[in-house]
Amino acid sequence: MSIRSFLFITSAASLLAGCAGGSYSAGSSGPQFIIPSSYVDPDMANACIAASASKYYLPARVIKAMNTRAAGDGLTQVIMKVDLRDAVCTVDASGNVRSVVDTTPPRTAD
Repeated sequence: MSIRSFLFITSAASLLAGCAGGSYSAGSSGPQFIIPSSYVDPDMANACIAASASKYYLPARVIKAMNTRAAGDGLTQVIMKVDLRDAVCTVDASGNVRSVVDTTPPRTAD
């Protein structure tokens, strides 16, 4: 790859990341795009991360709270990324975790 091609690719990637609201970093393994997540209350996030770590037997460092949404009746759902899975954690108004549900669709062996 020539230096001209490299500069064009990194410039285009930087421009696209800026338009999409994401950020761009050129890591040692090549360009990486980081999609911004919404604000999640730290208390809710920590409660859900602890509950998810316990349920899936994983360390808390591989679990991320990505977003929140209202679920009605004073409940809040926290959208999470648990290692390679997607999960939803439901928290009540007092901050207690009601459930952690795996929402990753089943994968086939094909």
